[in-house]
Amino acid sequence: MKKIQEMENTKVANARNIIIFLILISVFDLPIYAQQDKYVIIADALDTTAEDIEQYVVKNYTFKTDQLYKKNYSVEAYNIIFDKPDHRYKRIALLTVLPDVVTGELWFPIDSAEAFAERKPIGSLSYLAFPNMGYYEGMTNMQRKFFNQYFVVVKKDGKYYRSKNCLLEIFEVKSVDPLMPTLYGQLNLTDHKLSIQSYADIYARSYPFEILPLSISHTGEIANVEEGWRICREYLSDTLAINGKKAYKFWTSGFMNVSHGPDFTRGIDRFIYMPDLGIVGGSYDFHFKRHYRHPDTRPYPEQPNNLTEDEWRKNVMEEKVMLAEELKSKESD
Repeated sequence: MKKIQEMENTKVANARNIIIFLILISVFDLPIYAQQDKYVIIADALDTTAEDIEQYVVKNYTFKTDQLYKKNYSVEAYNIIFDKPDHRYKRIALLTVLPDVVTGELWFPIDSAEAFAERKPIGSLSYLAFPNMGYYEGMTNMQRKFFNQYFVVVKKDGKYYRSKNCLLEIFEVKSVDPLMPTLYGQLNLTDHKLSIQSYADIYARSYPFEILPLSISHTGEIANVEEGWRICREYLSDTLAINGKKAYKFWTSGFMNVSHGPDFTRGIDRFIYMPDLGIVGGSYDFHFKRHYRHPDTRPYPEQPNNLTEDEWRKNVMEEKVMLAEELKSKESD
């Protein structure tokens, strides 16, 4: 990646012009896009005590999809970075506001945040990363990604807006010997480097009858029936310099267990992490993949990308991502 010469100031949520909320909506017995508004928990990310403020910082970035997906959408990502002394590892709750792929809209207005009865402290998101010591059927205790279960609400010009779509991902950042286990949701900065291409070659030899657990085509795929949830993991691919600061490239293997809807088990999929800045680049193939359907099963009138199959595969195998607009260099004079 071309070295970026100059970094614009990172956007940080400011209480004077924006208030961030999280909404947890119960989706039991409903399709992934359905919403059941009678069970709502809301949390104000900035309405905190001084002690709470010391627990986390918020870094906000914007991604543009035109180069990666050849469609003009915007994506907004909120890194909530926890660095409490009692945590062994740094934790990141990444809230990504994803567009409606038909209209391109990110937000819709709501009457008032006061309409929501309960508020969940944003600091509690950190505890979603706690390891469980027991085994649960299906290993649902390993969940680290939540699509359209948590939402972001912002206050702008005195009005409240809720995100159309939101992906919440929980990460832990550590630096341990590669011999030590690195699990789903953990980013080991000192892990052995492994590119997607190298992984694909090894995988083909190891599982000759299984589909690669990467979204390398527009069509739906099936999970690895031999390994199931055990195939899920983030891998360190490479390191690079952005504005003279070290950055880490990761990519994710996941379930691929749906064919007509979003498989969010890979989440941000390929991404770039920078210490102190959080996740500053990424891809959301699960959301911009073709063959989605509306909640009422009607096909979308418009596809969320304009890529050929070869272009899509090249994005994956070459580990292309969207870089935050805030980190892009200005044109040379």
